[in-house]
Amino acid sequence: MYLGNPSLPLNISLKEATHIVENALKDNNWINFTLKKTNLILFPYFYLNYHYFTEKIVSNEKVVENSFDGIIAIDGSILKINKEISEVIKKNLDKLTNNAPKINFSKVEVNINKKEINDVVKLKIAEYFKIPKQNVLISNTKTIFFPIYELIFDISGKEHSIKVGAVEGNIINVEEIPFREKNVSEITKETLTELSNPKAWVKYAKELFSKSFSITSEKVKKRSKVKKEVQSKNNFKKIDISFFSSKIVLLIIILLALFLIFLALFN
Repeated sequence: MYLGNPSLPLNISLKEATHIVENALKDNNWINFTLKKTNLILFPYFYLNYHYFTEKIVSNEKVVENSFDGIIAIDGSILKINKEISEVIKKNLDKLTNNAPKINFSKVEVNINKKEINDVVKLKIAEYFKIPKQNVLISNTKTIFFPIYELIFDISGKEHSIKVGAVEGNIINVEEIPFREKNVSEITKETLTELSNPKAWVKYAKELFSKSFSITSEKVKKRSKVKKEVQSKNNFKKIDISFFSSKIVLLIIILLALFLIFLALFN
């Protein structure tokens, strides 16, 4: 089966795209998630050379001030310029294929008819560079499909549609992956696991020193500021409790517990 227009290659498989999203979910502390559905979607892009010039008035006449040339890609479905896609297409021009993907896919249709493409493209370039449309020239306009995997995940009971570029494997709508705060039980378990590695003790010792120093410095600054604004009896009304949610504090608690156990055993 052949496509009506050439497509960029599927450099990333569906399996690899799934792993990319799963790793991103884990990085955001998600544990309960399920892949519900997958799609491969081919999005049309107009890829073309453009030339435009700016003008200025000299002796009451318009003359060319500067001229610019380049290559650009415009999303054919929403008619929006995308410079990142332009670079991806440029790097993969020698890999274009008219062969249809071997997995199920769907195509997004171009939002305008062929006769209007040149006029609309010139208008979009003029809007993008803030110049008159008549100052824009275009050539070698091609319609190229850009393949994107859509992976629909159930994340703790809510569906999220996450899109991964099939050419370079980047998550396109990374904002669709929410961040989850770890609970105390998870932080404690993680801390105990890490403490089995001697290198972790060095890491935590450095963090503890750094945290202690920053907190001490901050307290000194706050006290100095408060003394200038209110009486000394109000200096200690506000207490920063964010420190107590870190792994460093858990480490201190664990060490104190071990010390108390040691005292109980040998006294």
